[in-house]
Amino acid sequence: MRRPTWLETLLLIALAVAMTALLVRDGGPVREALAGGGGGANGVVALTAQNVGTGRAELLYIVDTAKQRICVYSWNGTRLGLVAARAFDYDLEVLDSSGDKTIESAEGAARGYVKAQVESFRRQKELQPPK
Repeated sequence: MRRPTWLETLLLIALAVAMTALLVRDGGPVREALAGGGGGANGVVALTAQNVGTGRAELLYIVDTAKQRICVYSWNGTRLGLVAARAFDYDLEVLDSSGDKTIESAEGAARGYVKAQVESFRRQKELQPPK
């Protein structure tokens, strides 16, 4: 597999910055979105990663912390494509996934599965008498 040229790398970075600028809500500055401000960023965080050892393309992650969504894009030197998108709002409520074969599997759990688990936990908690 050939390595991307400097121009292709610069274009990918420019695309990531442009996409982030388009996605940042309320006119927030792009540098805050790129820096992220930690987990409390009220906007969009963009990250890139090289998919080492798989022979696949580089990856671009865009996380919308306000809407609790993540999108993963793949860049193969000529094409940018959406690989995965997901809401992680219910994921944040999972207290302990140890022993859950679905979540611990290589494929991971779909949002619907996690949502059902969290809602089941909420119902059980509501049925418990107050202490």
